[in-house]
Amino acid sequence: SILINGKDTSKWNDKDKTKFWHKYATFIYQDYGIIEDETVAYNITLDKSKAKSKAVKNILDKVGLNGRDSELAIVLSGGEKQRIGIARAILKNASIIYADEPTASLDSENRQIVISLLKECASNGAIVILATHDDRLVSECNKVISLNKNRN
Repeated sequence: SILINGKDTSKWNDKDKTKFWHKYATFIYQDYGIIEDETVAYNITLDKSKAKSKAVKNILDKVGLNGRDSELAIVLSGGEKQRIGIARAILKNASIIYADEPTASLDSENRQIVISLLKECASNGAIVILATHDDRLVSECNKVISLNKNRN
């Protein structure tokens, strides 16, 4: 069983699962999870009324995309789209961050930015769970569980 806040997740109903993802957890997708015909700011907030907030501008600055809030996501590079996904997770201030290959499409400079941001989230109390083949990212983790299909 997996327990979260003392509750067995296998017994959660749909409402419990939705509440968990809405309030406590977020996912950083390998394929970005970006809506390409929406703005960068909207892709971070998923809420047009919050897209112009100071928090969005601060997070864009933190991920190296300051001043890009009103651009359409379709014009961004793969690495920039990945940083938008990470910015979304930071804005949500999630307790648990699941990240699938968060550095896969990044150059070395942006990889280091992303690693620093994920480490900052962890030092601020978030649980960061990564799936990665990036040995440099693995070397930055406090705990590593290796999955190998050839293991018995």
